[in-house]
Amino acid sequence: MLGTLAKWLRFLGLDTEFIGPVSDKELKVIALSEARVILTRDKELSNNKDVEAVYVESGDIDDQLVQVLRALNLEVEEPMSRCSTCNGLIEEIGREEAKGNVPEDVLADRDMFWRCKECGKHYWQGSHWGGILERIEKIKSQVS
Repeated sequence: MLGTLAKWLRFLGLDTEFIGPVSDKELKVIALSEARVILTRDKELSNNKDVEAVYVESGDIDDQLVQVLRALNLEVEEPMSRCSTCNGLIEEIGREEAKGNVPEDVLADRDMFWRCKECGKHYWQGSHWGGILERIEKIKSQVS
């Protein structure tokens, strides 16, 4: 229900787990064992006193990001440092390490590449990179 929010929190560099369909009881056990805050669109779950939870009000991703950052008093310190797919940390790699894992035209046209330490997904500054950074700056300005 909040997969896009999880992806964008990761773009912001925030440690964000996305748990697939599980019962509320299982979700609370995970949150407690990992000292995590539950972000939810379920009002009943958000009112549970056993775990810390934030009811995400809006369906708009920018509004969601601003609300969560404010509610949890979070700061964006290292954007683009986490994998948007698995939450793993991203490391910079050289062109040789990227070879065979990115399109040939990208390899020939770019100097900087990154790889997720967990799942191995590769990243580079493609056409969407600027838009992501613009959204991050917009969100940061709305929070402060």
